[in-house]
Amino acid sequence: MKFISVAVGVFPIILIYCCVVCSGSLGDISYEFSFCKDKCFTSKCGLKNREELSWGLKWTGWSCRDNCLYTCMHQVTAEDIRQGKPVRQFFGKVSLLIFNGKHSAIFQLSLIINNKVEILWMIVFLITMTLR
Repeated sequence: MKFISVAVGVFPIILIYCCVVCSGSLGDISYEFSFCKDKCFTSKCGLKNREELSWGLKWTGWSCRDNCLYTCMHQVTAEDIRQGKPVRQFFGKVSLLIFNGKHSAIFQLSLIINNKVEILWMIVFLITMTLR
């Protein structure tokens, strides 16, 4: 029980600290990225001219908006590399290369599996701590 009361007392402090310290990634707020995503949203995600996504992207819950953000992230990164600039972070992650369009589904599947394992072990840990 001591562990849970300590965790409940420390959690708000950590949460407040993270909210104060964390900020958006530099890539998210760059002019190039904002211009690219706005242009993509209007040209590919409108009511009249909606771009059709592949079945793999639809199956993983990918939307036109997600596809625009992902495409623009890679376009800005490729341009930075071409100009010799350092690679910027987007959405708290470093841009990853894709192989034959397969990165997204595999990456999402690994995240889902990883999150389920972490949650399971957290439950096991909390149960063993309360039984002591």
